[in-house]
Amino acid sequence: MSERRIAQFAAVAVIVAMLLPALAAPSSAKELKATLKAQISVVNEVTLGGKQLKAGTYWFVGDDTKVQVLSGSKVIAEVPVQWQDTKEKSNSSALVVEGTAVKEIRFSGKTRTAIVQE
Repeated sequence: MSERRIAQFAAVAVIVAMLLPALAAPSSAKELKATLKAQISVVNEVTLGGKQLKAGTYWFVGDDTKVQVLSGSKVIAEVPVQWQDTKEKSNSSALVVEGTAVKEIRFSGKTRTAIVQE
C-alpha cells in the first residue's frame, strides 16, 4: 500500500470512530423513556422496597415506573418510583438515604432522579 492510501484509510477510520458514539447516543426524546442503569456501591445496609440491601455493589435499573436492584443477574428488589427532573446533571450515581431507607436514586450524567414510592 502506498503512503497516500494508508493516510486515507487512517482518516476514514478516525472519522468512523468519532461518529459511532454519536450514532449510538439516544435522542433526548428517547432518553426520557429509555432505561437508566447505574452501578452503585452500598457501604452500610439500607432498605429499599421492603428489602434489606447489605453492603456491596448493585446495579440499579430504572424504567418509566420502577427501579430494579440486581446482584449479578438476579433481581433482588423492585420499587415503584416517580421521576423528577432537575436543573443540573448528577455528578455521580448515588442513593439518597434517610435513616436506613432509600428515598432517591440518582443516575450519573442525568437530570432525572428516581423518587422512591413506598
